[in-house]
Amino acid sequence: MLINTVILLLRELMPLCILFSFMLVLRPTLFADRAFTVWFWITCLVVPFVSFSVAEVVSDAFSSKGAEIMGITLLLAHFVCLLSATMLSLSKNNTAWLMAIGAIALITYKGSSLILYLDIYANQLAFWQPLIVGIFIGLGICMSLLVLFRFLLSELQGHHRNAWVMAFWVLYLAGNTAEISNLLLQINAVEWGAKTFFDVSAYVQDASEYGHLLKALIGFDASPTVLFMAIYIACMGVATLMLLANRINTNAVQQRSVRTGTEVQV
Repeated sequence: MLINTVILLLRELMPLCILFSFMLVLRPTLFADRAFTVWFWITCLVVPFVSFSVAEVVSDAFSSKGAEIMGITLLLAHFVCLLSATMLSLSKNNTAWLMAIGAIALITYKGSSLILYLDIYANQLAFWQPLIVGIFIGLGICMSLLVLFRFLLSELQGHHRNAWVMAFWVLYLAGNTAEISNLLLQINAVEWGAKTFFDVSAYVQDASEYGHLLKALIGFDASPTVLFMAIYIACMGVATLMLLANRINTNAVQQRSVRTGTEVQV
């Protein structure tokens, strides 16, 4: 039970720690406003429990498919909001709110699943010690990952390797959003794509240490389906196009500023 609890926390919380690392590096002033920070963390704690509480009602309302539909909605919201917050030239306030909504969407998706499994484990246990110890060990590993990955991203930025930071960000968003494929297949929303695209489980297994880390970083799947790869590549394509468009727009604005400044000086 101890090992299962640690693995469960790593699976659900590691992607969230990676997300917070990106948020702190890409938007360093995001939590500068105390009121915004308090609202954000309270929402992050409350909403997953609300989602867990209403999951059964929502599931019944959509013919036992409500949980999957809600998961698809949350993952899409996470992708659209976080991508818009980091790829579009928006005001500081709009960027903060979009990033907060995107983060809360992913936290709700991962957090409600974590609460469900922990609730099942707790009801099966005669003694709570393994569960509590497993939670502390899992949290310790996840927090260490957050600090280390934030340090890596900060070092890349400090050495003017922003392209690497954005590449990791695009892969991270695509990997999370591609989980929609499993939900679509579970409710038979699509009739194709269930076939395995490739299988590298002989080299890296999903349940291994490297598998969990790669899953959190880039959405790694040792045997992804065709639908998974299609969504993954589509998300990467959309994110890359938005990144290039933002770069072109930024360069154009800088060039206009330089020309205007030259004209003024003359």
